[in-house]
Amino acid sequence: VFDNDTKNGQPLNPSDVTLTTTTPDPKGVLTLNPDGTITLGANPPAGTYELTYTICEKLNPGNCSSNTVRVTVDMPVIDAVAETLTPSINGSTGGTTTNSVIAGDTLNGVQAVIGTSAGQVKLTGINIPAGLTLNADGTVTVAPNTPSGIYDIEYSICEITNPANCDTAISKVAVNNGTLVANADV
Repeated sequence: VFDNDTKNGQPLNPSDVTLTTTTPDPKGVLTLNPDGTITLGANPPAGTYELTYTICEKLNPGNCSSNTVRVTVDMPVIDAVAETLTPSINGSTGGTTTNSVIAGDTLNGVQAVIGTSAGQVKLTGINIPAGLTLNADGTVTVAPNTPSGIYDIEYSICEITNPANCDTAISKVAVNNGTLVANADV
């Protein structure tokens, strides 16, 4: 906060003043540190946050000035990425993929994590074919007796902190035929 504050037209020496928070950030996201820096709390929702501070000259404690600090937090980038899940599942016996539909998905440039806490995402199935189940961890279970083919799993991920911040993708699950063997009859 001291960067553009002055005393007698000269850059302010922070050791010449006492710094206090006059009006704290009502949302509790910003914190004024004793050295004049501002700390932004972890995973804040998108929006504008502000606090008001006062500096008073130590030599003349009645010589004070106040100002407001505003910090704008933008919506983080959320990116759902289509992929083909592995392994291919035997349609006769069924099974579950080992990787998740969110394996390549990111939130703010970091691997997305399914959960209910700030900084995590909510996974929602949008269009899941009959015989397939999108599990809570993002893996897909194929029921026994599912015809072979490539199945599209349409899903969305939405940020917990900013629930309207979502992205959608269509991943694929390969279902193969069971092994059919004709043995010689006697």
